[in-house]
Amino acid sequence: MTHLDSHPLSPQAGIRRSVIAATILALLLTVGLAVTATSAAAAAVTETEPNNSIATAQTLALGDTLTGKTLGTQCCTVDSDYYYVPVSKPGRLNLSFTFPANLSGDAYDVKVFDAAEDTRLSVKLIGRDSSGAWASDYAVYVTGNVYIQIHGRDNWNTWNKPYQLRVTHTPGTVEREPNNSIASATSLPLGTTIQGSTLGTQCCTVDSDYYYVPVSKPGRLNLSFTFPANLSGDAYDVKVFDAAEDTRLSVKLIGRDSSGAWASDYAVYVTGNVYIQIHGRDNWNTWGKPYTLRATHTPGTVEREPNNSIASATMLPRGTTIQGSILGTQCCTVDTDYFYVPHTKSARLAINLRFPARLSGSAYDVAVYNSKYQLIQRWSLTGKNASGAWGRKLAIAAPRGGTYIQIHGRDSWNTWGKPYTLRVADAIVTKTPKIAGTKKVRKKLTAKPGKWSPAKLKYSYQWYRNGKKIKKAKKKSYKLTSKDRGKKITVKVTAKKAGYFTVSKKSKPVKVRR
Repeated sequence: MTHLDSHPLSPQAGIRRSVIAATILALLLTVGLAVTATSAAAAAVTETEPNNSIATAQTLALGDTLTGKTLGTQCCTVDSDYYYVPVSKPGRLNLSFTFPANLSGDAYDVKVFDAAEDTRLSVKLIGRDSSGAWASDYAVYVTGNVYIQIHGRDNWNTWNKPYQLRVTHTPGTVEREPNNSIASATSLPLGTTIQGSTLGTQCCTVDSDYYYVPVSKPGRLNLSFTFPANLSGDAYDVKVFDAAEDTRLSVKLIGRDSSGAWASDYAVYVTGNVYIQIHGRDNWNTWGKPYTLRATHTPGTVEREPNNSIASATMLPRGTTIQGSILGTQCCTVDTDYFYVPHTKSARLAINLRFPARLSGSAYDVAVYNSKYQLIQRWSLTGKNASGAWGRKLAIAAPRGGTYIQIHGRDSWNTWGKPYTLRVADAIVTKTPKIAGTKKVRKKLTAKPGKWSPAKLKYSYQWYRNGKKIKKAKKKSYKLTSKDRGKKITVKVTAKKAGYFTVSKKSKPVKVRR
């Protein structure tokens, strides 16, 4: 066998090998430079005294590991070490703070301040926190440079013991503290996911984060709010306010709501900018934990809150489909939505109110009033009425001057927070159809709808034998066959017209002779 190595190297092969060698060398140099740069960036430094105030804080670069100790340079009993950490981008601040193990009692007070010297974190450590694992319990979000304070006392067992401090940073879209009021709300554009945490920047036991969401068109607000799983007990209070600072949503979350699926249970309709409040307490297991918040928006024709009285009713022209929900914007247990349907002449009206199917129990109380606020008709709906068929059959006699529709619900009903659609249209006035003709096999039966209004309706027909559809029997007349002998025959007449709800009416049965 001939080996390639025994032959002189061809010019082409030599060129190829040279290129490969150069490429490998370049890669090795790149890796070496990267390693060198990383090593240079992450330095080991030692505390430099005096650093007992923000004014004298020692600079600590991101990634560097600093060794220091509390040793009473201020006086004989306490020492505070301050460090200035330059941060150029918004994101999450990650702390690593360790000290010798097997020390009992109090250890250190650790605080983080922003550039305005407002507290972003305040933690009291004890001996068993020496590994630094405690830091993972606190999500600290910053938008610029920070100061870190390490405080100790001479009667704590960590006094004069070495500690190690390292700070890193993960850039991202984060809350901007302080944001503990509507006036200081963090701006949150639609579709943007933001990170935050409730961490007691207001005081030691509670924190509220507010976000301002610009919304230019009416529609449905969709929330995605998630936090770490497997946390028990209370989690967060979440509220949505409109531009007038009226509450549009108020929900108390618990640990099992961490996935964010809860938000699909609440249809929040807005007509402009909104504010979102995330509230927590230090005795809730979500304290200091990271959360994510995202708001999106689906434009549409929606109720205009507040519309909880006839005086504040949302305008609803005939033929327009509007979206709404019963969600307790008045208080915590009930909500009433009013809609005004304008018409200058008397009218016959039908209602199409639809809501999610398969909901049990009471659904809505619906009422119709005339322009003088006098009750015309009232209904109590249950989950079985979800399709809206009950209202499309109506022919409500509405006097001239307009009509008010009232939708009322309670938080104990399964429709609470669920979306509904409402449409009011002119009604087709029906009569019960009759069947004419001889009730004998091979004779013809004819449907007689009677006088329906308005004029120029488009009719269709379906014949039934003992309650079951007869195939291809869809004309006004039907010729009886031997299958019909001794059976009961009925016909359903359906009428359609643009701008009206389609309605159907069944005749009384007639029996075919044997």
